[in-house]
Amino acid sequence: MAFNLIIVDDSSTTRNIIKRVLKMTDVPIGEIFEAVNGKDGLEKMKAHWVDLVLADLNMPEMNGQEMIEAMSTDEMLSRLPVVVVSSEGNQTVLDSLAKKA
Repeated sequence: MAFNLIIVDDSSTTRNIIKRVLKMTDVPIGEIFEAVNGKDGLEKMKAHWVDLVLADLNMPEMNGQEMIEAMSTDEMLSRLPVVVVSSEGNQTVLDSLAKKA
């Protein structure tokens, strides 16, 4: 069974690096969707079957934390596992996310 993923990050370079690393693993990858911010990510998650979300925190329009909060209010999206892939160093922000998980 292959897993469909979405990478939500405003940096195309970061998205490409993540895709390259994923392809080097033995994990069976199906489709990899990409989104440039949380709003775009939510739209694509509702339009496509996704098994895992890889998300940055710092993005324009809707950041990763706002996207995760919006996902938690949606019956289907609230069940999706989210891995935060971010260079965020603010411990308060990270602790806040951990408490909501």
